[in-house]
Amino acid sequence: MIEPWAKQGRLPNFRRLMREGAFGTCLSTIHPLTPQAWASFLTGKNPGKHGLYDFGVRNQGTYGLRLTTSRDRKSPALWHFVNSAGMKAGIVNVPLTYPPEELNGFMISGMHSPSWRKACFPNEIFHELSARFPHYQIDVMSQWYNHYDVFLENVRLMTETRMRVGAYLYAKYHPELFVLVMVSADRVQHALWGQMSHPLRQGHQREWKYGNAVLDSYVQLDDCLGRVFTLLDDDITLIVMSDHGFGNLHKDVYLNRFLIKTGFMKEKDNQWNRPFDMGNPFECIDWRQTKAYSHGLFGNIFINVKGREPAGIIPKGDQYEEVIDSLIDYLYEIRDPDDGGKVVTRIYRREELYHGPYVENAPDLLVDMRNYGYITRGGHEFAGDGLFSKPKINHSGNHRLNGMAFIRGPNIKPGFRMPEITITDLAPTILYVMGVPIPDDMDGRVVHEVFSP
Repeated sequence: MIEPWAKQGRLPNFRRLMREGAFGTCLSTIHPLTPQAWASFLTGKNPGKHGLYDFGVRNQGTYGLRLTTSRDRKSPALWHFVNSAGMKAGIVNVPLTYPPEELNGFMISGMHSPSWRKACFPNEIFHELSARFPHYQIDVMSQWYNHYDVFLENVRLMTETRMRVGAYLYAKYHPELFVLVMVSADRVQHALWGQMSHPLRQGHQREWKYGNAVLDSYVQLDDCLGRVFTLLDDDITLIVMSDHGFGNLHKDVYLNRFLIKTGFMKEKDNQWNRPFDMGNPFECIDWRQTKAYSHGLFGNIFINVKGREPAGIIPKGDQYEEVIDSLIDYLYEIRDPDDGGKVVTRIYRREELYHGPYVENAPDLLVDMRNYGYITRGGHEFAGDGLFSKPKINHSGNHRLNGMAFIRGPNIKPGFRMPEITITDLAPTILYVMGVPIPDDMDGRVVHEVFSP
């Protein structure tokens, strides 16, 4: 979307970025989900090494979940290596960096921080900034609002204030590594993708009131990018990236209902008319007769493994493989009754995607349903008998694998369309630019193609 809008003259600063630097597709993680994608960017490693897979982490010894925090990331982030090389880092609003880490520099943690005051390191940063920018917001999500007009105005104010905070911090402290995350495009695309006038389908849905809301969010980001240009000296390298792409969201899929219907999960009784409890999502499941279960967003299946799960019954080995093979066969046969088409596009065994000491924390199977146009959500898993519903929150857009990256700097080829890279390639490339040693255990590579000889 950025490229056609830029060529149409609607995003002049992105057009400049493409003209003066390298650009192309940056593939996210599988799943293209915020916690594991941002952790993979920060560490240069696959989730099997940093340990993050979803917004929820299972409480030890139970099937219940708690929210993921920065303490659940098991590998050091970029700022650790930059600090070790004697340089400062400034980190603003990277999702799931709460609680903020102590570092040489400053940090304002992002998504899921309980308050701005608690999100700041050092504490003095909060007092300094809150006096100057009292309207700073960590996040704005459409499901918090009854009216899109109010939601969009709050997104606009959040973005403007964050840009001002970022410009102030960078100009005052000049950290050698500065990371500023703007979440507005994600929030607006989740909410209003379905009403968007797409840049490659001119005239599409122009009758919708919010047909230009997504474009407007990019125009504001383009303005922010222009202000970034004015802050940078000629010897500074600028990277603009996303942790994933975007596309349509059509339906929620209830995999635990599927598991019950196919006999892989057993219930104690039939009284499922109760709200989902994140702390105890499976209180009515008979684990002594349950072979598999699902939790998390986008499509995860866990086998109830003996010795790994609190009440596991499936031993590792042949029986485990039989359950996996049977599940895969059943999953590929799921069809949407509205169109008769198959729902599951591809199923991954975790070993196909991940390697490292924390693979055991990953789902046994990861299920891609129509290129993430269908997802799991969990909030209404056991209320009713249907396997599908319209999205339970007011979203019409969802993540995709194909994110983007732009790189501009003194040694970067201008106007160069780089080969497809992965999100783990950015950390080693950043360290290479900064002259910082690259750890041997990073999975990403330096994107040498973008540098002039």
